[in-house]
Amino acid sequence: MAEWFYKLVPSKAAYEDTRLLARKSGFLCRSAHTQKGAMVDELRGPAVSDTLHLYFAEPRKTARPLGSFEIVGPEAHEHPEWFGSRVEGTALHAVDDPGFASQLRAFKDYAADPKLEKFTGFILKPISASPPVLPPELVLARVTQLKQR
Repeated sequence: MAEWFYKLVPSKAAYEDTRLLARKSGFLCRSAHTQKGAMVDELRGPAVSDTLHLYFAEPRKTARPLGSFEIVGPEAHEHPEWFGSRVEGTALHAVDDPGFASQLRAFKDYAADPKLEKFTGFILKPISASPPVLPPELVLARVTQLKQR
């Protein structure tokens, strides 16, 4: 089991929307592919059973922790029927349920994966551990970053 730091920036959803989605729905929306259809390389690292420490960094503010989560598969989620196949080479899963996809669209900040044309993301289960302090090399960067601990 590996631990990952994932620093999110508000290029899409706001802090509270991201926190609610992760904590209440057990999902972190994340496209597996770029707009040109290439796989996002850093997403090949995390695996099911790894720990993901989430942080949200807004401009000119200290990054706030969103929580620590175990990456799980659909069978460990409260609503396994929401999810379809795993995105090859990643721990991301596609959202197959029209109702859950509609909820994601309602945020107006999330978009379907440009290549798969479905929402994709990490399926999460909150853990009791508090996120550790964000490493210094991630504090100042202004982009979303995923790094192994």
